[in-house]
Amino acid sequence: MTNEDLILWLNQQNVWVIDAVKTFYSKGEFSNDDINRFAEECLNEAYGTKKTIELGNINLLHKNDRECFAIESIENIEGVNALASGKKLSFEPDGITVIYGENGVGKSGYIRIIKQLADAKYKEELKQNVYKNSRKNNQSCDVCVRVDGIESELKCDLNIAGEHSVFRDIDIFDTQISNAYICNENEASYEPWIFAMFREIAHAATMVKNELERQIHELDSFELHVPPEYADTSFGKMIQSIVAETVIDNRLFAWCECDEETLSQKEKEANIDATNNRIGSLSNEIYQLKSIQSYFLKFEKYYSEENIKNIQAAKAEWQKCAQEQLAAQIVFRDEASELEKDSISNSAWKALWRDAYQYYETLLKSKGIVRYTEEKGVCPLCGQELINPNVVQRMKRLDEYLNGKVSQRVNKSKTEYFDLLKQFPDVWSYEQLSVMLDACDVGVEKDNILCLSEQLIIHSNRISKDEVDSIDLSGINISLVIDEIGNLIQTKLEAKKRAEEHLQDDAIKCLVNEINELKAKKYASGLLERIQKRVDYLNNVEVYGRAIKYTATNKLTSKIRMLGDELITDDYIRRFNEELLHLTNGNIKAKLIQGKAVKGRVQYKIVLEGLVDTKSNPSDILSEGERRVVSLAAFFAEASGRTVSCPLIFDDPISSLDQKYETLVIKRLVEAAENRQVIVFTHRLSMVVGIEDECPPTIKIRGVDLLSNPSIKGVPSESANISGKITKKLNNLKNETLSRARKMDEFSDEYKSTVHYICQQIRIFVEKSIEDTLLNGIVIRYRKSIQTLNKMSWLSQINPNDCSFVEHMMTKYSYYDHAMADETPLQEFTLDEIERDIDSIVTWLDEIKKRQGSK
Repeated sequence: MTNEDLILWLNQQNVWVIDAVKTFYSKGEFSNDDINRFAEECLNEAYGTKKTIELGNINLLHKNDRECFAIESIENIEGVNALASGKKLSFEPDGITVIYGENGVGKSGYIRIIKQLADAKYKEELKQNVYKNSRKNNQSCDVCVRVDGIESELKCDLNIAGEHSVFRDIDIFDTQISNAYICNENEASYEPWIFAMFREIAHAATMVKNELERQIHELDSFELHVPPEYADTSFGKMIQSIVAETVIDNRLFAWCECDEETLSQKEKEANIDATNNRIGSLSNEIYQLKSIQSYFLKFEKYYSEENIKNIQAAKAEWQKCAQEQLAAQIVFRDEASELEKDSISNSAWKALWRDAYQYYETLLKSKGIVRYTEEKGVCPLCGQELINPNVVQRMKRLDEYLNGKVSQRVNKSKTEYFDLLKQFPDVWSYEQLSVMLDACDVGVEKDNILCLSEQLIIHSNRISKDEVDSIDLSGINISLVIDEIGNLIQTKLEAKKRAEEHLQDDAIKCLVNEINELKAKKYASGLLERIQKRVDYLNNVEVYGRAIKYTATNKLTSKIRMLGDELITDDYIRRFNEELLHLTNGNIKAKLIQGKAVKGRVQYKIVLEGLVDTKSNPSDILSEGERRVVSLAAFFAEASGRTVSCPLIFDDPISSLDQKYETLVIKRLVEAAENRQVIVFTHRLSMVVGIEDECPPTIKIRGVDLLSNPSIKGVPSESANISGKITKKLNNLKNETLSRARKMDEFSDEYKSTVHYICQQIRIFVEKSIEDTLLNGIVIRYRKSIQTLNKMSWLSQINPNDCSFVEHMMTKYSYYDHAMADETPLQEFTLDEIERDIDSIVTWLDEIKKRQGSK
């Protein structure tokens, strides 16, 4: 598709789309005012007023608004993890930067900052230092960038993702994006400007739609309410069926004096209001009487002949048992001591012996102790054995009197009697029932009903107070009153039926319908203006509906898919195939296919070739290392499609890779550094050494080590793992860092941290001097090859003094990094001592160089 074809197609779209294209071409974004204008254009077009907007000869297919840039440094980090504040992490803008650090030194913190700056798809939350009780501060940093050759410093609020648009073109590879390439469909992170425009217009379409819907909700809908009694009238049906196309005839809604007179005359003829009022009154009276009848029905079972006989029988049994208990009491009195006679009426004394009985039954009996009413039994109160026969006999009398069968029968029969009595239902107050009867228009029956209610109230009060001796439940005829109430209900039901039949008379029904029609017309006459406004509202809603349809993105999505095939997909797939071949030597057969386009976004996914089960996901088949290298191929395919230079950021790209794949990936990273800034974070020294070995002289390389201590992470240091002049690095350490420490308060945490850092650096530089200088670069840790050409002969010149010097310095400056026994004395190095050691190391290195040059 040519640019002219695209312009022609766009000029055929809705007005707001054409306006959006011109706006985005000139500004690169949409403001709220733009969205409101687009909504107004949709609405005007829906009303039939379409203004003309011409795109002219703008070049949409080849516009490029991106800038070449590189990150030079990140510094002054505040409030992110435990990353050191006031430190500066510098990068090589024209080559490759390798940032090495062990686990937990702060690499992830820097990666998260960069992802936040770029507003990366898989950015992660930036946390405060979780090991300190610090209050929530703003998270920020300063970033020095070089944009089209011009350096500038950007103040970055890390609470705002993608605050500066320049960072949004950064390509970042980490585990999350690696997994996304394999497991999900993804849109290309880089795309020509035209795709960004379509995507933003698709997003704006949603905002325009929301604005139109908001305006609809703000419109007064002028809802029309038709009373239920008019719903079936011609006017009621007409009002309920009003739509946008409804034409209102004002004459139908005219209400005049003659209509009012006609309505009044017909109402008199039908007498409808009085009849309806009568029906309403009777309905209410019937309801009240049924409630009263239900109330008395609750007592019918209680006062039934069978229940009264049961209550009387229970009372008789209780009285009989009480007589037997009285007789037993008299016998007990005749044989009891004077004290026992006085105690018979004492409740505490009775409770004491009843508890003694329970104590024996529940505990002593289970332990095999003889009952206290038998010879050689044990008293449950004092625990003494009962030997005296008279005492045993006394115990028997007490037990029989208090805990014997007679006493048990008395308690049981009393309980049964009281339980039957207390089944008495809840009663209404006299006043409540009297008011309800008055409302029911009851005649002489009222006295009978209230008289019965008084008797029920008396019985209820006596039962609640346990005044059982004065209760006589006989002579209460509940059924008689219930029947009287039933007769009243039936009488009122018949009266109601007659009134309703009056309204159902054909002549009356006809008259009622005429009256309802007139009343409905009268009601509608007051709604004429509102009805017209309702019609206008419905018309507006239809117009808004058409306007909202103009915001549909299906045409944009179809066009972006077609353009994607031409401008992205074919080239993207070709680059992926080349990258995969380059990184795997053809050992993994995978391909990139285009998925669905949604809202102007083209999706791609990776599938494996040659599978019988085509639904299998690559993540279920490939090993972890294979998934990593395939996702790297997809990442490089995307990144290499850019026409401008911007940073490539990698977080442990060789994680899970074997040596073969690791070598291929390192080679690809170095190739990328020929045209783009490459920044690699890694915890593997083999990668640091591998990149250094692979880099040709034309590619600049910078090494950075991240150091940490228990309280501070991510302290940048010039790498000792990248070859370079150790002497120069030691002099920089003395002249810059050591000099800065001399200006600090030696009791401050900053001073201690700086001394710790200097000692770490000295140890690292001594280690590196062993590899580079003493061993003449023959063996480098983590380098796969051993380089011996013209180097081996020097080894014979290493003397015991060299070995002693190295051992001394390594032991001395490993103090801060190695665990020490508790009895190890605390070592504190003075700055003068450290400076002397640095000078001695430099002197030793110079002397080694002289010896190597003279051999």
